[in-house]
Amino acid sequence: LSMNEGKVECIREIINARPNAVAVAAFGNSYWTDGPFMRYVAVNRLPGGSKGAALMINGGEPPEEYKGLFRCVEQSKTMHRH
Repeated sequence: LSMNEGKVECIREIINARPNAVAVAAFGNSYWTDGPFMRYVAVNRLPGGSKGAALMINGGEPPEEYKGLFRCVEQSKTMHRH
């Protein structure tokens, strides 16, 4: 299942299957479906000691367990150029 904790398992499988692979960024729009995966990326240390980046898009106010972990943005409009 690729939501909630299932996304964490998916990314672990992908990373463990490749030598020297790391997850550097995560993007999502739901604390329930994307939160655990995004937390996994945001708290794991990368080579050199930095942390991964996680961006929550239109997720609203974060639940207590996610406060301060993600950058949060609200997007209300997209523009297309032809």
